[in-house]
Amino acid sequence: MNRQENTPHKEPWYMRLRRKKPLCALLAVFLLYLAIYYWPSLEKGIGHLLGALAPLFLGLCIAYVVNILVCFYERLLFPRCKARLWVRMRRGVCLTLAYLTGAALITAFFWVVIPALSTCIQLLLAELPRAADALQAWVEELPITTQDFLDVVKRIDLEQIFTKLTKLITSGIGGTVGWVGGLVSSVARVIVGVIFSAYLLGSKPTLLRQYARLKGHYLPPAAQAKVARAERILNDCFRRYIVGQCTEGLILGLLCTLGMWILGFPYAVMTGVIVGGTALVPIAGSYIGGAVGFLLILTVSPWKALLFVGYLILLQQLEGNLIYPRVVGNSMHLPGIWVFAAVMVGGVLYGILGMMLAVPITAAIYQVLREEIRPDAGAAADAEKTE
Repeated sequence: MNRQENTPHKEPWYMRLRRKKPLCALLAVFLLYLAIYYWPSLEKGIGHLLGALAPLFLGLCIAYVVNILVCFYERLLFPRCKARLWVRMRRGVCLTLAYLTGAALITAFFWVVIPALSTCIQLLLAELPRAADALQAWVEELPITTQDFLDVVKRIDLEQIFTKLTKLITSGIGGTVGWVGGLVSSVARVIVGVIFSAYLLGSKPTLLRQYARLKGHYLPPAAQAKVARAERILNDCFRRYIVGQCTEGLILGLLCTLGMWILGFPYAVMTGVIVGGTALVPIAGSYIGGAVGFLLILTVSPWKALLFVGYLILLQQLEGNLIYPRVVGNSMHLPGIWVFAAVMVGGVLYGILGMMLAVPITAAIYQVLREEIRPDAGAAADAEKTE
């Protein structure tokens, strides 16, 4: 007799759970009561747990971005590789090239920005004596007599000023120490995140197989299909957004640098790098980069700074009407009003990071709802992706 016929079929856990709905409901109510009653302690514990998991979440984000470069190098260098040796080497070679590319981009950014910033600071320090002389001349021209000056000095409470100055210095020292500690902690988190991302990408096939087994064991077939569809939509939206924003930032930075170089504006390369880098933040990013560029050029020539604002406005019109719709907007399949709303809400909640993450998340929700309301739209999107 076959051995499998004698082995009793194990019922899935979710089928067993359906027969215990009253017990599960009572347990859920009891857990909700405990969560409400012990909420301060629970909130503190959740905060500590999220703080401990922050480097791992950062590593997961780094791994997702680096994986896009890994897939690009795999398609570029190993398009139809069938030899066993090359298949084994492909992952390691492409992973190394992806991390070297990221390190090269970060190094080039700081190599361009830091020297220009130091030059700008030196110019500001050189202009301070001239500004002090101008302020002194302006004070001397004021119609104030010596008696008026003595009356003002008598009204000054030197003890109170000294107390406030002492508190200011003490708080400044404490803030500096806290800032240095926070910087060291952030650097340590980034290093741990990079190491963890390398482990994730190196074990990607194994982790994907384990994840598929978990889904197959704990989720019913209908839920597995829904989760797979949500994963496909989220991955597609985030990938398109990251690739599109990086492409748009590169094009915008090159156009800004080239135009500033032709028009004879100072800090052309640095401003172009800043404008291109801040373009990763949708809608508001390029304006932030333009404000930084305006302040840098203002240290050299106010007239050129005003001309730079006009040039940047023209470039923004070109970017908004030609570059962004073709590179990012059409690929996200998200109307402009929802892009604007997502950026505003994300910026209020979580700052710049919220502005960057709100657009792909909103695009994913929009696409899920569209496929739920119009099933033919999801089929058309799948057909377009297959083509």
